[in-house]
Amino acid sequence: MSTQEPSKCCVCGQPTTKHCQACARGGFDLFFCSPEHQKLAWKNHRRLCGPDAAKVMPVGTNLRGSQTWQQILWEVCDGTGRQAELFNSTRQTLNALSETQYADITEATCAMIYSGSAVDLLAAEDMQDVQELQEVQSMPACFASALLFDIKKYVPGSQDFVSLQPLRNVVYHHAFVLHALIGHKNAKERPPAYEDSLIPAALSQLLNGTLRFISIRHSDISDFLATLRKNVLRICSIRLKFECVHNEETDEVTKFICTL
Repeated sequence: MSTQEPSKCCVCGQPTTKHCQACARGGFDLFFCSPEHQKLAWKNHRRLCGPDAAKVMPVGTNLRGSQTWQQILWEVCDGTGRQAELFNSTRQTLNALSETQYADITEATCAMIYSGSAVDLLAAEDMQDVQELQEVQSMPACFASALLFDIKKYVPGSQDFVSLQPLRNVVYHHAFVLHALIGHKNAKERPPAYEDSLIPAALSQLLNGTLRFISIRHSDISDFLATLRKNVLRICSIRLKFECVHNEETDEVTKFICTL
């Protein structure tokens, strides 16, 4: 596992002691070196900022009463068989699931939606929910869910929903920032403070923030980075380069460096 590094801006990676005060009061530290960089991320960050900053939940969890969302969940999960055991064991509606079970299914489904497999599934079945699903696919929460889905494979020990909460907080907060920067990159008019170099810097901060929770061996790097590129390149056309620093004694990655 990595050692603790000095706090850095989640946008540009520069050392700073300035953090989002609202998130800090909520129990999560997210650092911004300047108001300009905080503004770059605000469109997405505001969705997680505040008293529940350390209690991040998947996007669909608060849509439990939505018939459209429940239909999407049911069709995606039942159609692929990924959650068949859970659904068959309850043999009831999604409302019968515990909050943790429902959130776990929602998070897995969001990851599938982002990957495109869920959209393809519903399109093949000629479902009317495809348009709604495509709207969900573009949300930063689906991007975050997909990243967490791949990163959590490297968590030693338990990977249940509750035990993953500290890692979830890190991935979601940083993924929302990264998603906002990619949005600026893709926009016709970009804010004055935006630079392409911020995307690799923010991605580096995301990855390095996860290293206290995961264990990636040198032999895992190729597969890990291939999956990461797939998720990022789905919404960003920038060609990114990755370097990894690893401890030769433990054979664990201790630092990620992402550049243009």
